[in-house]
Amino acid sequence: MICGVHNTDLLVCCPRGAFQSPFDDQTYPGSVPGGVYVPTTPSPPRRDQFTCGQPAVRSKIRGLGSHPWVARVGFLNALPAAVSGSKAGQVDYPCAGSIISRTDILTAAHCALAKSDNHELHTCCELVETDVCSRYSVRLGEYDGEGEIDCTVEFCGPEVQDILISKVTVHPLFVAKNFSNDVAILKLDAPMNFTVTAQPICLLQNPQVQLIGRQGQLVGWGKTPGQE
Repeated sequence: MICGVHNTDLLVCCPRGAFQSPFDDQTYPGSVPGGVYVPTTPSPPRRDQFTCGQPAVRSKIRGLGSHPWVARVGFLNALPAAVSGSKAGQVDYPCAGSIISRTDILTAAHCALAKSDNHELHTCCELVETDVCSRYSVRLGEYDGEGEIDCTVEFCGPEVQDILISKVTVHPLFVAKNFSNDVAILKLDAPMNFTVTAQPICLLQNPQVQLIGRQGQLVGWGKTPGQE
């Protein structure tokens, strides 16, 4: 069972308790002339071969690595602190998205088009000086927002990935008044690396699947009504 990460390598845990090998020095295949050792336990997945919708961290951990497909969508503050109340060039992350490929993030259209509170979707650095402008607008692999590397008592994840947005595609039938067809895709300027904290979510392949009445799970860093 995969139970953690060390320096981006997956750790495999074995059940507790005594274990006695069925082989001894006389019967172990490696000691028999012509014997061949064949491993029966599959190796953990390679770091570049993750399965969509399946967290690589499998244990009682419910935090870091449990929802690796969630990305943070950044907005760039274009005005100085005296006007906006925050530092010019600072990137805030009020929206989230889902990783669907190495270069694509699925998000809400109202986030992709938002230009409120003197912020706009972060796709370039033309509005402020480059020395105060972070050239990134999607952050991948972050959990608590406290630093470049997130840690729990079990393990530390890999460093977060910050990648610039190169293209925004909004659903052609999006209606802002009632949020119908509230979907957009953000194309990244460079492909991300899949890690235990940055993996894709699965998309439905069968359009006939009925999800009405099914329980869903909401994950992200967005604000709900009443929050500051």
